[in-house]
Amino acid sequence: MRSLRMRVLLFAVWSAWALPGYCGQNLAATTLVYPCLPAPGPIMLDGRLDKAEWGHAVEAAGFTVSGSDRPVPEPVLMRLTYDRDRLYLGITCMESNMKGLKTGGAGQRDGAFWFDDSVEFFVDANHDHKSYCQFAVTAKGILYDNRQGDSTWNADWQAATMLEADRWTVEIAVSLADLAPGGVRAGTLWGFNFCRERQAGGRLELYNWANVEGVFKTVERFGHLAFVGKGWRATAERVAQVVRDAGGKESRLFVEDGFWVARTGEAPVFVPFLEQLRRLDRTAPPFLAKLATVYAAAPGLPDRDRYAKIKARYAKVRQAVTGDRPLRAAVFDRHALTLSTLQVEAEALYWRAKLAELNRAMQ
Repeated sequence: MRSLRMRVLLFAVWSAWALPGYCGQNLAATTLVYPCLPAPGPIMLDGRLDKAEWGHAVEAAGFTVSGSDRPVPEPVLMRLTYDRDRLYLGITCMESNMKGLKTGGAGQRDGAFWFDDSVEFFVDANHDHKSYCQFAVTAKGILYDNRQGDSTWNADWQAATMLEADRWTVEIAVSLADLAPGGVRAGTLWGFNFCRERQAGGRLELYNWANVEGVFKTVERFGHLAFVGKGWRATAERVAQVVRDAGGKESRLFVEDGFWVARTGEAPVFVPFLEQLRRLDRTAPPFLAKLATVYAAAPGLPDRDRYAKIKARYAKVRQAVTGDRPLRAAVFDRHALTLSTLQVEAEALYWRAKLAELNRAMQ
């Protein structure tokens, strides 16, 4: 009898997972949401992110090193749009070492793209937090796709890449028929994430938009793609409606100059990127001020040129912080990265200067 009960229990659990309507859970503490606006006209896939084609789409940044909250050293900028037939992505991967870009590992379609500098994105069109389609494209334009891990599945999609002096860009078009046979309309919400494999630095670096903690296929931690109508503009009421089914305790919907934070039981609140940058600046340790005191007391200490460069970089951040001009995602990303790296550099330089000061005193 006990064995029979156990079999019934196991069958019930298996059946729940097997049923088409079963939904997993959103495990992200903060759910990221991207508002996808319809394209105003046709998009030519040539790798160029022309303003006429992409200017209407929200530019999202804020990528982090997967498994952490550290900003990525080589920023990623993401735009999406759609029309009746296709979903489009316009991506910029900033790269300070274009000569080190790796493009020969994948070989052919559905090859080992992860050995190359590449980007990939995941779509959970069922929004069940467990099913997905995966798409990847290398900096050379080699495609990879799979559905639920089945790489024999090939979708109808295309991509075009372009390599420039300090970045590589890619335009992508995916047939909606392969993702949502019934099409999409304003109000549709998908699970979604975008990731980057960077190899140009000499080793594999994993970047992600929604933090999936190092495993890109963790559907339960995906962000969301919210399809909105033509002319959509964010208001507290509209944001609340868009993120209503996103799940999680908090949603963060991105717009051009900031993001809306929506918490359970509270009205959404807009946070400009400028305000967020000011918060980051206030939390920075005072090592630059300490360095200024050290070098003022002993101008002959070594690394003064290095200190001057750090000071000049921080001055650009302060110019933005003390101004009143709205910040776009790319500018905010650049300044946030500067703050993050300067904190580490200034602290290291401070202790070098103090050590040099001590050695002088002992001579």
